[in-house]
Amino acid sequence: MAKITQLQRLVNPTGNELVVVADLEDAGKTKGIAVGPLAMAAAMPAVDLAEAARDGAEAAALAALVALGDGIYDTVADGIAATNDGEGFYVRGNDSGLELWIRGGATARLYVAFATRSSLRNNGINLWEVAKGDGETNDTDSIAEAVDSAASWKVGRINCGSDRYTYKMGGDFHRSPNSDFNRGLVELRSSVALVGAAPGSRPTFKMAGGYYNPGGLFSDRFWEGNFIEGVHLENLILDGNIAAQTWNASGGTDLGGGDAGADVFQHGHLVALLLAKKISARRCAFRNARGDGITTGGRRDGVEYDFARDLLVEYNEFENLFRQGVNAATNVVRLIGNRYSGDGFWVGAVTLEVGEIVDVVQDFWAAHEQFDFRIGVSPPERTPRWRATSAEAAARRIHLRRAYAASGNFYTSYPDFKFPGKLGRLSLVHPKIWQGTIDCFGFDRVHIDQPQIENTYEDTTDHFLIGPNAIHAGPARDADRVTGLADFIVSKPIIRSDLGGPGIHVSRFERVNIGGGSIVGGRDAGIRLESCGGSVTDMDIQNVGRLTVGGDAAIRDASSSAITVFGTGGDLTIADIRAKDTRVGDARRMTQAVYANVSTETLTRIRDVTGRNMRTGVVYDVNNSTLITGASDGERKLRFNSPIEANAGLKVDGLVEFVSSNGDLDIVLRAALGTNTKLSFIKGIGLEGQLIQLADGTMQINMFDNGVATGSPIAFTNDAHVRMATSWERPLEIQPGTFVWVDAAGSMRISVGRPAADNGGTVVGTQL
Repeated sequence: MAKITQLQRLVNPTGNELVVVADLEDAGKTKGIAVGPLAMAAAMPAVDLAEAARDGAEAAALAALVALGDGIYDTVADGIAATNDGEGFYVRGNDSGLELWIRGGATARLYVAFATRSSLRNNGINLWEVAKGDGETNDTDSIAEAVDSAASWKVGRINCGSDRYTYKMGGDFHRSPNSDFNRGLVELRSSVALVGAAPGSRPTFKMAGGYYNPGGLFSDRFWEGNFIEGVHLENLILDGNIAAQTWNASGGTDLGGGDAGADVFQHGHLVALLLAKKISARRCAFRNARGDGITTGGRRDGVEYDFARDLLVEYNEFENLFRQGVNAATNVVRLIGNRYSGDGFWVGAVTLEVGEIVDVVQDFWAAHEQFDFRIGVSPPERTPRWRATSAEAAARRIHLRRAYAASGNFYTSYPDFKFPGKLGRLSLVHPKIWQGTIDCFGFDRVHIDQPQIENTYEDTTDHFLIGPNAIHAGPARDADRVTGLADFIVSKPIIRSDLGGPGIHVSRFERVNIGGGSIVGGRDAGIRLESCGGSVTDMDIQNVGRLTVGGDAAIRDASSSAITVFGTGGDLTIADIRAKDTRVGDARRMTQAVYANVSTETLTRIRDVTGRNMRTGVVYDVNNSTLITGASDGERKLRFNSPIEANAGLKVDGLVEFVSSNGDLDIVLRAALGTNTKLSFIKGIGLEGQLIQLADGTMQINMFDNGVATGSPIAFTNDAHVRMATSWERPLEIQPGTFVWVDAAGSMRISVGRPAADNGGTVVGTQL
């Protein structure tokens, strides 16, 4: 049996090499088999087929994978070597690649298996075959080798194994040439997936301890200007081991001062892909880092619309992360079913921050996420009044954190203060939040659908990047000047919050739509709108308002209403509002259902508002500039502050009372010129009396008996005399028991007692 010539191993395979072996059972025809770069760390001879064809060498055509001992023979069966074959090494093909067998005595045994490139593509690289995963050995270089191999050979998938594996990561952090920030220990490559065994059996990638100002685990080479694309993480635990690290704590700003050289925004991000597209993470846990769980974003310099794009993060857990869980300055973001809890979240659990006016970031969608900040507290760095390492800062930590924080163009004013509309299309669907808030600044076309927020009281005084509002939206800067923010919608909210600010606070949106939900509790207004148009409809608001009733009355009223409106940003409708204070006596805090301090530049309509147990009233219209139709105190009383026009008639069953509390009472009956004006009195279905002003101006009283005219009318002519036709049957009673009439002869007669005949009584004069 001829030996196969030994070839040298390729030092830097490109992925295009082929190993050529002979298939002796197929008439000796040669086959080319692509081989991956990982082969149990064994030598990997290979040959370029083009060169083999050029030199025609038979030895090159029969090149083998490894040459050991006295050479490699062509074939061997499982465990059996032919008797006429000598001892040595044999090559055998299988479904997944090639095998190198060794014969010792009468039997053969498998010495090493080599995976082919196609096999790696189908099955992936097994990380535990190149790294230890024992939690003690530094596996960083092995992980990096696996990532590079998976990328260069276009294998894609790295199998990371089950929860029996803990890959310790240590060594030097990567850095960009223009920054001192530590980045990841391993640089990821495009089209690579790191996948654990199952959601219930996840391997751990854990940072080694002992770092000072550590970076993270994985990052990209964003400074080179090329997007990293197609990275996927699944069924992994990424742990920054924060308890085993130290750092120079960030300090205060104006009031205290921090440690020398402190950096408020720490950069120990577990995964930092700062120029990225098509990134995904599924059923992973991101824990214990001095930074973010995942941070993505970036725009190629000088290319306005070439921004980070397509981030999918679903069913992950984010715990104990100093800065953020997900930082996604990225177009087309989908966050689904993730959970956030634990210490940290200095900026927020999920943030969308964009700094440059030229940036275009749109289409952010998050659904069914949970934020439980009852677990864990904010970092001491969030209390800038005190040094972060002080006991005072530690004592001031609170549970309350921001669940979502969208911040656009915080650092630069818009030209002419006009929002350019490049940031928007945000949808937050059914988030569940405990001890958390939602902030949205500098984005429009925002829809928050079915949020459920529950907060107990915590004092946010002297805390940075947190406010006392359950939901807050408006401009990122120049809040009193910006125009052009378009749509902000909150539908079906359920808010139970006892914080110091409004449940929902919105400013300077042209079209606000809030409705279909409830707000209970809070130490300010339930909803506060500033310079907004749109509508607030179908809301139940209960037990809001300031704790104290003293002080400035205007501030108290504005801060103790179910809905408070300032300014004019467009036509506004407030309708179908049910406000209620269930407290008794002086414990009540709600002054009225609606407080409106607006102008007449736009139309503010208030209708069908009920305020039960309010301290001062139902609606307080500061400038008498709204249109109120249907305000009730819950006792079946409607209040209007505007004229009522009813073109189809008006019917009232019950007492009608006209009251003027500020001057004369003036009731006007208006008819067109040339027509009569009538005021009729009906009992049952019959007309009994009528006050009528004729077209010529004469005022006349007509009497009826069940619709039949009785006698002549009394007329007050417009030249100031009174006219009435009398007879003895229908005399004029000038005082009780004394009657006057004109008889048939034209004489005036007077009678004590009602006359019995035309000639009764005494003649007192003759009508000429």
